[in-house]
Amino acid sequence: MKKPPQFGYTLIEVIVSLTILSGMALMLSGILGTASNNWVRGEEMVEASQAGRTSLDLIAREMASPIVGPRQQFQIMNGATLRGSVNAEIPQVPSSSMAAFWLAPLGSDGQLRRVGYYLERIEDRSFFRLKRLFTSPTGSAFVSSQQVAASESASEEPTCATGGGGLLSDLEEPAFDDSDPDNEEAVVSTVAEGVLGLWFQSLDSMDNEIPWVSESEVHPSCEAGDGGPMGMAFNSAAMFQMATSAPLGLEDEPTFLYYRETESMTKGDRLPSAVEITILTVDSIAIQQARDRFPDTPLPTMETLLNEDQGTLDVEASIQLLKEKLEELGIRTSRTFSTRVKLANGS
Repeated sequence: MKKPPQFGYTLIEVIVSLTILSGMALMLSGILGTASNNWVRGEEMVEASQAGRTSLDLIAREMASPIVGPRQQFQIMNGATLRGSVNAEIPQVPSSSMAAFWLAPLGSDGQLRRVGYYLERIEDRSFFRLKRLFTSPTGSAFVSSQQVAASESASEEPTCATGGGGLLSDLEEPAFDDSDPDNEEAVVSTVAEGVLGLWFQSLDSMDNEIPWVSESEVHPSCEAGDGGPMGMAFNSAAMFQMATSAPLGLEDEPTFLYYRETESMTKGDRLPSAVEITILTVDSIAIQQARDRFPDTPLPTMETLLNEDQGTLDVEASIQLLKEKLEELGIRTSRTFSTRVKLANGS
């Protein structure tokens, strides 16, 4: 009896089929891997964007609470001035970065608390953070409105143009220590990760940019070690005057002038009327990729460029400079966020 024909695959056909299937599997795996990486990268960028907006909203809400005046101080400074104004070792604050500190009636019965925001940069761990300082109601860093009034009225020295003055000078090192859960001096927290730029622009009641106090030629100045020639951007306890409807004196004069301290002049008007806050963020994946490509090159530090003729902060030029330096390391996904806060003015 004749056997029916048998069909099958030769070894060569099996090998060819397996090769084709393996190639297709590798292609599919590559596509899925790329899609997964893009998804993760997209999620990181969204998170960085959300963190930037959220942190900006937080600063704006808290900055709107203080009643700004020459005694309830409001100060904007660079990192070097911050480090030179407190009795603490905080080297992780970049010298050229910006920081803002103020007194706000956030305690019971109007008790004042110091509130501030500054940048932390720990290069070897890729930590680029926006930090918040809030003095505890039980710690020695607490200050009452009576203490502020007494310390200001008792001072016979000219207001320092570059130093932090009484607002920060009595803060000890524990106030900036966020590693101790039992810290009774203050509450220090991380507001957002991946923040490489933070700028504060002070404005008067006519929305004019206020010159940096450390750029004034007539204002009392301090030693270079207290912040140097570009230390203090604004100090509500400084000596200044502004026009309410027209420039001071002649039409070609500025709307804002600094003065030397005199016995007949009160210590400053109630400014700033508003503050424009800008931050620049970079997602963690972009930071890590830049570190992998250029392991020996640190990420660029923000700078504060000033308009030479006015002594005011040039935010746009400062941002553009930082972005150009980031692009040299292949980081093209940085995001900037900005908002303007109207401040409450008082005595």
